[in-house]
Amino acid sequence: MNPQLRSLLVAYAVSAAGVVVGLLVMRAGSRAYWRLPVYSAMAMGVAVMSWSLIRRHLLPPEWGVTRAQTLYYCALVLYAVVGAALGLLLGKLTQRKTPESEAGRAHE
Repeated sequence: MNPQLRSLLVAYAVSAAGVVVGLLVMRAGSRAYWRLPVYSAMAMGVAVMSWSLIRRHLLPPEWGVTRAQTLYYCALVLYAVVGAALGLLLGKLTQRKTPESEAGRAHE
């Protein structure tokens, strides 16, 4: 398999896993899971652009050679964090209504 395609699939899988974790934590409704592929791709895009800016402006250029494996794992962590944040937001938007939450609103 082409190395670029493999790294793209790894980045998408890590972002998608982060989105799924965010959705599960927020107990999102079923309609959120239908949006999972699109939001995973968006999370991956945002994370890739963020990582590119971080590497270009904040990290020393020689780290690309001397600490390549560490940078790779840091990028994967960033992809997972961005995916989880987007999953939490999507989960909040599509959260299931429970009877307890409806009863709590009636008393307010």
